[in-house]
Amino acid sequence: MFLKQAVRWILPGLLVGSISGQAEEFTADRIPIQVRNNCPFTLWIHAFGSQEVLGPDDAPLTTGATRVYHAPSLWTAARVEAYKNGPRQNQIEKVEMTFDRNPHGEQVLHYNITYVDWVGLPVSVSSIGGGGDCRPAGCNRPVSQILNGCPAHLRTADKCLSARTFCLDPGTRHHAYCRALDGRINECADRYGDCQGARGASTAEVYACSGPFFSQNPKYCAALNRGMLHDPYNVNTGNYYKNPPYNTYARWAHETCPGIYALAYDDFPPAAEESGFHSCVNGQQLNITFCPAG
Repeated sequence: MFLKQAVRWILPGLLVGSISGQAEEFTADRIPIQVRNNCPFTLWIHAFGSQEVLGPDDAPLTTGATRVYHAPSLWTAARVEAYKNGPRQNQIEKVEMTFDRNPHGEQVLHYNITYVDWVGLPVSVSSIGGGGDCRPAGCNRPVSQILNGCPAHLRTADKCLSARTFCLDPGTRHHAYCRALDGRINECADRYGDCQGARGASTAEVYACSGPFFSQNPKYCAALNRGMLHDPYNVNTGNYYKNPPYNTYARWAHETCPGIYALAYDDFPPAAEESGFHSCVNGQQLNITFCPAG
């Protein structure tokens, strides 16, 4: 997760009115990305991927304003980031995407909203295209309510930090919260042969889906976070976060904004559709709105 910074930008963005849902000019090698700021404060936008940084880079987007960027149609490991206190100052939210083509040569827009690091702003993403998965993802809570219910020790002035972020911070990693799953980790190693390599791992590694819970054990990373150790393939999301201990941040994030990434392997198992990851076939445009409900 995640990206390599590109070293150049081209094609200045265009400031336009509120035209959410309307298709911009589409070409075979460029995908319009419409970004709207509906928040009651200015945001500074940084849009980048492995191939290119989009311009105008770090430009302010005032309340009610919309800007259209034109991204390359092959654009990997890309993000549109919003900053609250000036260019690259206090990143408050982000949207992830990758644009590529499928084996039939059709344009595909992959996108999701990630609250893996924190929740800062409500944000919505929609796409324009001909495929069956050109579906919206997002959070429509008013920005004034977005942090309501955040676990107290994870709350900062303008964000709810994820369990991952909190427990990887050297200043807070020794908090009792960051040991909550230790017993379950060893139970996993005791009971399941494909979990034995996780013995002695830390709760922080489960929250982060790192270490032995990275490529080897995505199912156990997701299961331990959700309190579903003994039923990792269950696709009924109504059963998640019922049996403590579990990741209380992830539970809160999904209750606040269903269908988003609250942890790295929220897309396991895929049939649960817990993460809100979408792949729009024959995609022609992506629309992003920060604070869609104001």
